[in-house]
Amino acid sequence: MAQGLGLTTFPGAAANAANMSEFFGASASAPPVSLSPASLSFGNQTVGTTSAARFSTLTNTGNAALTINTLQISGDFAFAGTGNCSGSVAAGASCSISVNFTPTTTGTRTGTVTITDNASNSPQTIPLTGSGVSSSGSTTLSVSPASLSFGRVKVGHVSASKTVTVTNTGSAIVSIGGVATSGQFAETNNCGSSLAVGAGCAINVTFHPTSSGTQTGTLTISDNASGSPQTVSLTGRGH
Repeated sequence: MAQGLGLTTFPGAAANAANMSEFFGASASAPPVSLSPASLSFGNQTVGTTSAARFSTLTNTGNAALTINTLQISGDFAFAGTGNCSGSVAAGASCSISVNFTPTTTGTRTGTVTITDNASNSPQTIPLTGSGVSSSGSTTLSVSPASLSFGRVKVGHVSASKTVTVTNTGSAIVSIGGVATSGQFAETNNCGSSLAVGAGCAINVTFHPTSSGTQTGTLTISDNASGSPQTVSLTGRGH
C-alpha cells in the first residue's frame, strides 16, 4: 500500500509485507468492456435506401471509468444519429452504438465499427453485414385462398387454424411491413420482413367468437408489392 502511494522506502514490517500491486495495477486503469450483440446484420436493403437503425450496447465491466477516444465506421454503414458512445463511461455503466445501412450496390456489403479507448482489450470491433438488392423488377404477391370460412364455433372457444399461403411471384424481393386481422379473428405467421423471389410463407388464422351470430373480419398483408395491401375475407358464426 505504501508503494501504491508512491513511497520508495517502507517503515517497520511494511518492508517485508506481501506485494499488493493488483490493487493499483492495470485492472484499475484499463477496464475491460463487452459488446452485445458482438456483430450487426442488416439483411436485404434496396440500393440507395437507408435501413432502420440497429444497436449494439457497450458495457464497462471494469472498476474504473472508460474513456472513449475514437469511434469509427467503414463500408456502406453510418452512425444513426443519437445513441452513439462518446466521452467517459462509468464503471458498470453502458452506452449504445446505433448504426444504419445504405447499400451503394447490390450484393453482400461488409463494414466495421472500431472503438478505441483505454480498455484492456482496445480497440473493440463490431463486424457489420448487409445485402444490397436491386429496386428494379416486379414485386407481386400471390395470396391463396382469397377467403376463409370457419363455420360454427362455440362462443368463448377457439377454432382450428386455417392457413393462407403467400408467395412472391415477381422478380424482385418483396418487403413485408405487417400482417394483421380484424374482428374476432387472430393470426400467427412466419413471413418475416421480406420474401425472396419464388419464396413463400404461411399465415395461420383462427376464429374466437365472443358473441353469437355471423362474424366477419379481414386478414391484411401490408407490403411493397403491387396491389398492396392484400386482403383475405374472414367469416364465422358464433353459437
